[in-house]
Amino acid sequence: MSTKLRHIFWIVLFVCPATLASAGTISIPLVTVGDPGNVADPATGYGSVGYAYQMGEYDVTIGDYTAFLNAVAQTDTYGLYNTGMALRPVGSFYTLGIARSGSSGSYTYSVAGSYSQAANCPIYDVSWGDACRFINWLANGQPTGAENANTTEAGTYSLNGGTSNLALMQVARNPGSTWVLPNVNEWYKASYYVGGGANAGYWTYPTQSNTPPSNVLSATGTNNANYSGVNTGPPNYGATDYTNFLTPVGAFAASPGAYGTYDMGGNMAGSDFNH
Repeated sequence: MSTKLRHIFWIVLFVCPATLASAGTISIPLVTVGDPGNVADPATGYGSVGYAYQMGEYDVTIGDYTAFLNAVAQTDTYGLYNTGMALRPVGSFYTLGIARSGSSGSYTYSVAGSYSQAANCPIYDVSWGDACRFINWLANGQPTGAENANTTEAGTYSLNGGTSNLALMQVARNPGSTWVLPNVNEWYKASYYVGGGANAGYWTYPTQSNTPPSNVLSATGTNNANYSGVNTGPPNYGATDYTNFLTPVGAFAASPGAYGTYDMGGNMAGSDFNH
C-alpha cells in the first residue's frame, strides 16, 4: 500500500482543550486529539503521540491566508504571496485563489474567484517557509506590520530571514511553543487512528473506514471525501475549482476522522487515501 502523508496546511495548538482559538483577524476551529501514548500503526510505524494536543478542524483556508497577507505583506519581503495563487483562466473556467493589487510597499490582497465559498476553500501553493511564517504570526497574536521578528520571523520558529530551502528545512519548533505545524505523527494520528484507547488500531482511510470513500459531494452521505478521480466535475467529483479541485472545508459531511478533523485525505487533485 502507498503511504499517505501528504497534507495541505493544518495547524496544531498545545493548550488546554478548547473548540476555537481566536485573536486578531481570523479564528481557527480546533478539535482535541486525545488518547496520549497510543501505539504506532504497525503497517507504517507512524502515529504514536505521547501527549494530547489540539488540531485545526479544517485546512487553513484561502480567506485565512488572505487575512495574513494583508496583515504583514504590504512589501512581502519573504515572498509569502505565490503567483500560483493568482486567478487565471483555464478553458472556460477560472480558478479560485488570491489576487494581489498595488505595488511593493502598498500591496493589498483579496479572495479571487466567482464562487461564493471561495474564501472557505483550502489555500494552496504554500511552502514550508510560508507555513512557518503563518504560524509565527498566529503565535505573535496576529499583528499587523512588516515581515520581521515581531510578526513572521520569530515565535514558534526562529527563521531569521531565511529563504533557502536548506535553511528553512533545518528550522525546528522552539521549546514551549503553542501554535505549531503538525509533525508526521501528529498529523497521521489525527487522520487514521481509531481512538478510544491507547491500542485501538488504525483505519485504512481517513474517514473512519476500511472501505474506499465515495467522492460524491453530500451533506448527509456516509464515507465520502474529496479526492482525485475521473475529472467529471460536480457533483460526481465534488469540485468547485476545475484546476485545483477545491471544495469548501468540511463540505464532505462524512470525511472527518475519529477526532473530528475534516478532509485529511485531501481537498486537492492528486491526493490519495491509502496508508
